[in-house]
Amino acid sequence: GADRASGGVAVAWPGPRDAAAAAAVLGYRLSRLDSSGQAQELPRWMLPAPALAGEPGLALLRCQPPSRESTFQVEVVGRGGVVLALGRATGSASAAFSAVQALHPVPLPAAAAGAPPGDANGRVWATPELAKVNPITGNAYEEPGVAYEGEPAGAWSQANPQWSGAQRTISVHALRGEWTGFALACQNQGAGHDWSVTPHALRSAAGGEIAASAIRLARVWYQKVGTDARAWYGDPLLPLATGERFRIPDARNAVPGQSVQSIHAELLVPDGTAPGTSTGILDVATGDGAGEPLRLTLTLTVAGATMPQTTAFQWSMNAYSSPGEYYGPGGSPAFLAGERAFFRMAHEHRTTLAVLGYGHSAHFQDGIAWPLQGHGADMTVSDWSAWDQRFGPLFDGSAFAGSARAGVPYEHFYLPFMESWPTPMATGYRWNQLSWEEHWQGAGPVGEGFSPLYQQQWVAVMRDFEKHVIAKGWQTSFQVYLNDKYFYKQYDPKRKRDGEGTSFWLLDEPQHIDDFSALAFFGELIRQAQQGDRHRVLFRADISRPQWGRDTLDRLLDLNVSGGFADFPLWLEGWRERYGQRVWTYGSAPPANESAYTIERQALDLYARGVDGFVPWLTLGDAHNWGEAAETCVFYDGTPQGIAGPCASLRLKAYRRGEQDVEYVRLLAGQLGLLADDPARRQIALLLEGAFSGAAERGTLDAQGAVTESFHGLAVGDFAALRQEIAGRLK
Repeated sequence: GADRASGGVAVAWPGPRDAAAAAAVLGYRLSRLDSSGQAQELPRWMLPAPALAGEPGLALLRCQPPSRESTFQVEVVGRGGVVLALGRATGSASAAFSAVQALHPVPLPAAAAGAPPGDANGRVWATPELAKVNPITGNAYEEPGVAYEGEPAGAWSQANPQWSGAQRTISVHALRGEWTGFALACQNQGAGHDWSVTPHALRSAAGGEIAASAIRLARVWYQKVGTDARAWYGDPLLPLATGERFRIPDARNAVPGQSVQSIHAELLVPDGTAPGTSTGILDVATGDGAGEPLRLTLTLTVAGATMPQTTAFQWSMNAYSSPGEYYGPGGSPAFLAGERAFFRMAHEHRTTLAVLGYGHSAHFQDGIAWPLQGHGADMTVSDWSAWDQRFGPLFDGSAFAGSARAGVPYEHFYLPFMESWPTPMATGYRWNQLSWEEHWQGAGPVGEGFSPLYQQQWVAVMRDFEKHVIAKGWQTSFQVYLNDKYFYKQYDPKRKRDGEGTSFWLLDEPQHIDDFSALAFFGELIRQAQQGDRHRVLFRADISRPQWGRDTLDRLLDLNVSGGFADFPLWLEGWRERYGQRVWTYGSAPPANESAYTIERQALDLYARGVDGFVPWLTLGDAHNWGEAAETCVFYDGTPQGIAGPCASLRLKAYRRGEQDVEYVRLLAGQLGLLADDPARRQIALLLEGAFSGAAERGTLDAQGAVTESFHGLAVGDFAALRQEIAGRLK
């Protein structure tokens, strides 16, 4: 509970011995004794809910004078205000984190400016990897003082954080095992021309070599976002082969007045690369390619540390249908191959594509729900073979053979459990015949509505699944995520009939106490099935209003995806420390007309606030998104471009870059001993204090209360400076 100015205190006491004793406790009174022995009662919001049988009482007190010795008194209060027990203890608050020194990275030295290389056909320069360059003017979104949609302006073509026009040199830095990159801006002079880019091998003075084939190229595709004639922004990325010719302007992309084409370039530094600098050449050919190419130098400086292949921060890329449907009928070879390609792309970019396989009316997508056999407590899955063949390679890591993270298992995966499966609501819920509008009058408490058979079969099937996971040795975390809302069950005046939804409650983003009670009912079933193992199967809930849940879910949630983390951090931290909850949050991806660097900043900001993951609420679009930009399309269907698989976006590259930045910080924090006894990561927040310019802006994602944040005024050089500062300190 410490921060820079204060310490924290944990006051613990024995809980009730049995259920009868627990039922007698209404709450606690907690006081600090002053020097004269008088008790000064602390505010009730600091107090925990009454403990259950065998569970200790625990109060977590922040903002305490650091290292000060204090005596606290706990009174256990029963009915009628009777004090059932009283105890006192003396101890010291923890020390403040005053010894943590902020990094304050040294700004990168200004690159030597000069005219970019060019010929009669065009000129070329480099930009940082995630920068957006206007295809009409060449203005860079991230260049300070330059209006992206304004008149041609700026000097980034001469020098920027990764480019020296005078030296015609691109500079990149990385750890071993890290993805790094840059972008090229190819600009016509006069009429349209063909272009091509050909990287060559990188070689070090010690004789090491990184093959030219390690550098992957992609052509940026532009989307119209806004009314201005220059409001064209790049986001989708089309793979570009080495030496492949492309034309500016691109007739298919059809940007009126296009004179600039950005080429995204990336490479994975091999794990065994020796520390030091390697140098290579990029040849950029213009026109018919008969003349001398425009030649750029690429320098790669590799630090001695290695990027972990596992991820400390989770980007859970949410979707509500399989991307396999772009390629064929469910279960067909084309469907399965297309789906697997999307999973591989997400995994390689250090994200997890999480596809929820059911809808609000309990319609399951092909192959998601398992075939069942038996009855009651004896219900089991009759055949795992099809599901294992389709998804098992994700969980054992074999699906990623030949990729950057070969053998690393998928981080998490949605299970098919929902309110109407494995037992349908129609046969398992006592008041299912009521309309939603009648339900509040005719139904009793949630737990009394579900039959013993319903509950037995939920628990039995989940236990059978966990048994299967153990037998397979899978390390993936499997999430039970109840997504349904009563909106889809309400009467529809347009269609003049009730909706087809199966839930009487808001199981996703709950508002009413009945919603929380319903989640608690299912949470109890999950706890029964888990039998103490909260590693393999997790109960997840997305909650934008934690202040309305009372204590219904405190002991039941494993993963609290909270839209209210910014307003109620002490509650969430308390639930994490008392009950073992993990904390993620959710929101939207930034639109194409914002800088992708906001994603990189978001990862570091959330991690430094103790949040372990973020869920962009929708990440799969459709074929129309090549022409119609949408926040909800991060993975593009390649079919409209003749590609049988996914195409990445610039924002997907930003998600990977942000997670890698978190790993930099985590490596240094571990070296400095800042990860122990600080689950809120306040020491990491202090470490990064002042490292970035710009400011955060909060907004509301939807009417359900979800809060989203964005960042403005970011300086691109801050990120590279931070990484280089950390790389220099790592041992």
